[in-house]
Amino acid sequence: MVGHHLATDRRKLYSYPTMKLREPEMKRIAAAIIAHLEKAEMMRITGIRDAVEQRIIGAFKANIRAEEELELEAKRFAVSHERDLVGMDRHRVLQLVKERLAKEKGFTL
Repeated sequence: MVGHHLATDRRKLYSYPTMKLREPEMKRIAAAIIAHLEKAEMMRITGIRDAVEQRIIGAFKANIRAEEELELEAKRFAVSHERDLVGMDRHRVLQLVKERLAKEKGFTL
C-alpha cells in the first residue's frame, strides 16, 4: 500500500510516497521467512508457529516505528535549518539527513 506522507514548513507543503506494510503482508513475509529457514535447516520450530510469526511481525513493527522516528528527526532538522537550505531539493535534503542520522545511530534503512 503506497500512501503519501505530508510534511509542512512555514511556507510550503510537500508530499512524497511512503510504503506501508499491512498486518496480512507482514504475516505472509514472516511465514515465508520461517519456511525458508526451515527448508535450509537453519531453524526448527518446536513450539507454536504463530508465536514465532508474531515475534517476526513485532520486529517489523518496531523497525517501522524506528524509521518513522528517524524521519521525523530528519524533518525537524531540515525545518530548523531551512534558511541554510534555500534552493536545495527538499526531498534530497531529507534523504541525506535521514541517511546520516541512520548511520550515526547504527540503523539500517
